[in-house]
Amino acid sequence: MTFKPPFQRVLIIGDPRTIPTSLYRVSRTWFAVAKPEELTGCTLPLEDVLALNFPPEFNINAYDSHIEDIAAWMSQLVQTHGSFDRIVAPTEYTIQIGSRLRARFGVPGWTPELADRVRDKGVMKARVKAAGIATAEFLDPAVISDSAEIAAWIATRPGRLVLKPKTQAGSRGLHIFDDAKSLNATLAAMPIEVRNCHLVEDFLPWPLLHIDGLVRNGKLRFVAGSRYLAPCLSWLADGSAMGSVLLTQPEMLRRIVEFAQELVQALGLEDLVFHLEAFFDGTSLHFLEIAGRPGGAAIVPHLRSQYGIDLQAEMIRCDLGLPAGSDAVGQLQADTIPRCGGWIATQMPTSAACKVTGMLGLDDLPSSVFDADLPKIGAYFNLHGDEGLPSGRFHVRTVSESETEAALSAIAERYKLLVKILDPAPK
Repeated sequence: MTFKPPFQRVLIIGDPRTIPTSLYRVSRTWFAVAKPEELTGCTLPLEDVLALNFPPEFNINAYDSHIEDIAAWMSQLVQTHGSFDRIVAPTEYTIQIGSRLRARFGVPGWTPELADRVRDKGVMKARVKAAGIATAEFLDPAVISDSAEIAAWIATRPGRLVLKPKTQAGSRGLHIFDDAKSLNATLAAMPIEVRNCHLVEDFLPWPLLHIDGLVRNGKLRFVAGSRYLAPCLSWLADGSAMGSVLLTQPEMLRRIVEFAQELVQALGLEDLVFHLEAFFDGTSLHFLEIAGRPGGAAIVPHLRSQYGIDLQAEMIRCDLGLPAGSDAVGQLQADTIPRCGGWIATQMPTSAACKVTGMLGLDDLPSSVFDADLPKIGAYFNLHGDEGLPSGRFHVRTVSESETEAALSAIAERYKLLVKILDPAPK
């Protein structure tokens, strides 16, 4: 019998290399909007592509500024091939533009209003607070626009304050203020339209957790909770390695599952992969933010190695409206024997253009290391504004949280990437 794909035409906005080969045949025709380097080496058979060049500086909203160019290209495709059945937006860069293009072209899937719940920190925190879920006190200048009222609210806060963009990621653009005067001066110097794109909130000093999961039909299908070694801001601010430890204590896992369920209900989420961050004060969890995509760094491969689930592939399946591809539940069953382990991503030794010449410490790593992603000798880094690339990623499997943390600390101390600075940098 001849195989008939469920979709005629699917558009990918973002890296088409994220599409698993197992899904290649679900569409008769694939199209893609992506960066030129994301199209290189792509094995997915693409009928047509629109390559977009972006400045080297990191900008989570880069695709959104090209919406009219993309819409014009899509209109031509519709005239030639017919309407699109699905739009896949597989990265945080493209969640919002994907939703806006679905609305414009009548394609099923996330609406702009739904996308805002996992992309706009003002929107998500307002819904979370209204649901009675603990979160830092905050002020959205787009909602309370009077400068005197903003300054008065800031003056009432008891401690340090955070100013951050509402739609960026990875703590970029985040600033911490020790006093109200400095924060008010910074806000006063901002154009109104820039100020309204930021959020002000209380600084919470507690350990930061990340909770990664899958929701289908409004119900949790998979959950895994981990504790960061250091906040994401440390990666940008002081060059610390990034990593996390899987949580194992049954009572903590129970709290995490309940918290994730409350968040899904409060935000009205139906089908998505999420990356949720929350502070733990020793008793309760406090919502920080949620993203409607898998966690970054080494989270996806680590959870795949521990639980056999590929959250990136699950995100694609959500966008396509296909059933979940895995039966893994992670920590939803807190009474089962927990997985113990973690991951770490180490910093590049320089931000200058460089060439890898060697590595130190590989023969002295903890025995719990079972996988690593290392650059090749002779590889080049930082040539074209490469953003946040690590010098190595390591995965460990242990018997306790304390052993995991010790192993990750040992890796950060012992592993060193050797590079040669290129001056001048090659074109």
